[in-house]
Amino acid sequence: KEEIHFIVYHLYQRYAMATLYYSLGGNDILPNEEEEGESFFNIISGWADSTNWLSSNSVCTWKGVTCNYFQQNANLVSELCEDGGVVSEISIPKNRLDGTIPNEVFILKYLQVLRLNQNNIKGSLPSTIRSCDSLLEIDISHNQMQGNISNLLDQIMPQSRTIQNLILDNNKFHGSIPGEKLVAFDALRI
Repeated sequence: KEEIHFIVYHLYQRYAMATLYYSLGGNDILPNEEEEGESFFNIISGWADSTNWLSSNSVCTWKGVTCNYFQQNANLVSELCEDGGVVSEISIPKNRLDGTIPNEVFILKYLQVLRLNQNNIKGSLPSTIRSCDSLLEIDISHNQMQGNISNLLDQIMPQSRTIQNLILDNNKFHGSIPGEKLVAFDALRI
């Protein structure tokens, strides 16, 4: 049963990472010149660097992804579930990401660090962020994100929240922050 859970988690992990890639403009499909009555398309990456993304390699080898490896998983590793790593950090700054952060990224229950700063990300953080109890740091600064800052903090600050660093500056957030919310973070940049 533990092996099945482990394999299913790795499938969810790959799905979440692929959804992140497509939601943030990882692939753009461009029409090519028609040739002999057929339409051809070029699939190109909109990202500055998408090394290994969506390849058959472990997600742990994808550019900007860091994984943790748990000893108890060592005996469960098989060809079906990659190399046994679980995504703990996604760090893709200055990489021409363009779009919105998908709900699925927060099914990564071991995710500790999310750095998507200095891109062109729009929208707000999905409400599914509440289900990601391992997060220690979020840096979404220098994007086009928007929404009410107090509501955003309510989303990410349940009593059990462990976030220490929240970096949101140079976006389009609005509103005020009650003082009791400020003391919850070691570092808060808005």
